[in-house]
Amino acid sequence: MIKEKPGLHFVTENGNSYFYSDIDGTVTPTIYRDINSVNEKPFPNRPNIVEPISDLKNQIELVLKRDSFRQLTLVITDQCNLRCRYCAYSGNYLNNRTHESIYMPWKIAEQALMKYHIGYMFVKDKSPSLLPSISFYGGEPLLNFGLIRDVTVLANKLFMNKVRYNLTTNGTLLTSDMLNFFKDNDYHLAFSLNGDKDEHDRLRVFPDGSGTFEILWHKLKKVRLDYPQYFKHNCSIISVYDSGTDLVRMSKFFDTRRDKMPVVSVITPISWLFTEWYNRYSINDRNRFDKDYKNFKKVYINQLQTGKERSPFITGLFALGYQSVLDRMQNFSEERPVLPLTAACMPGHKIAVDVKGNFHCCERINEKFPIGDVEMGLDINSIENLINKYRTQIYPECYKCNVTRICRICFAQVASDGKFERNPANLCQVYAESQRRVFSELWTLFENGVPETVFSYDKENKYTGGCLD
Repeated sequence: MIKEKPGLHFVTENGNSYFYSDIDGTVTPTIYRDINSVNEKPFPNRPNIVEPISDLKNQIELVLKRDSFRQLTLVITDQCNLRCRYCAYSGNYLNNRTHESIYMPWKIAEQALMKYHIGYMFVKDKSPSLLPSISFYGGEPLLNFGLIRDVTVLANKLFMNKVRYNLTTNGTLLTSDMLNFFKDNDYHLAFSLNGDKDEHDRLRVFPDGSGTFEILWHKLKKVRLDYPQYFKHNCSIISVYDSGTDLVRMSKFFDTRRDKMPVVSVITPISWLFTEWYNRYSINDRNRFDKDYKNFKKVYINQLQTGKERSPFITGLFALGYQSVLDRMQNFSEERPVLPLTAACMPGHKIAVDVKGNFHCCERINEKFPIGDVEMGLDINSIENLINKYRTQIYPECYKCNVTRICRICFAQVASDGKFERNPANLCQVYAESQRRVFSELWTLFENGVPETVFSYDKENKYTGGCLD
């Protein structure tokens, strides 16, 4: 009898049975396997992944010498001019800060940029094609536009005008002068827009509760009319939904106004981690949403099977879930001795700097896990402590996981108040079962004659899903 390895058993709609191996990423019909070996259970032969690594600090340093400072994100204010009801900083999330009137001063921004420049130049020697990338985040970053302008001037000097700039904004504060500046410096702007007026204003509001759709739509129109090529190539939309969303109306809005708005680059559900946000919705709300969601998935699958033109919005709802499985590594193992499981990247791969000058793994993780600051740069001891904490508190359950190769969970999704935990506790079980469904749906398509190449459309189309949360 073959001793089974980690993986998932799944069955297609045609009744055929397969096994996904998490060891090598391959999928094989169970007819070619010892059926008694196809069991999903803890795997005693998996290497010990919880014990501390004796030379962890040396391994961290080796990785960072070749793979760090890939991107700088400056969180230039904790304040926002809106009070979007679902915002990560709205107070609805147990693990996150709330809005405060704190702004990053020039001194901290300058120090952060200089540290990034030094680190980037060191790593670029080993990766000559690497381009500098600087992003601005908030709160609402346009509240601190003067700092954005000053950072850009210095960064253009340091990097000889070869910087990729990104900024995420609610768009309501955008002025003609700001727009001219962003266009002149080739900024990539991501605007938050959740659909038509009713859907957008349901959640994206000013402090007095009034909606923001009309103002944002006017701003987008101005960008489109004044700079049509910039609008087409440098602007995008970020959109979210939850159980209160009318997906039918949302789909109609985005698909019928494609010529009047930038491409929608992210369509993602409102986070369900560390929150009771979804408790506000009734069973009827959830059933209505689930029905629409399932109907749209049927439409998407039908479009794949028939070769019909696909709705970009519907593609955005489902493409990423399929793509993560299609793009999985196969027939070899990636060497990640420090963080072998989950999607957590090496702290320091990207640098996010908060308003006080502390370094973090990315802009999405809370402020409880700093990995350095603008004075000292990256702190190897802090990174070592963070990794040991993550391995100790998260990896014990990963030891039993069947989908580590395609896991999307990382530091930000499990960062609590100074510790790492799953909230809700069944996070991994929910994710594993969702992956089983994806495998079943994909292999049903393959059995029905849909080639894997059709999904290349989704790579070219800029609609994607967002992070897990």
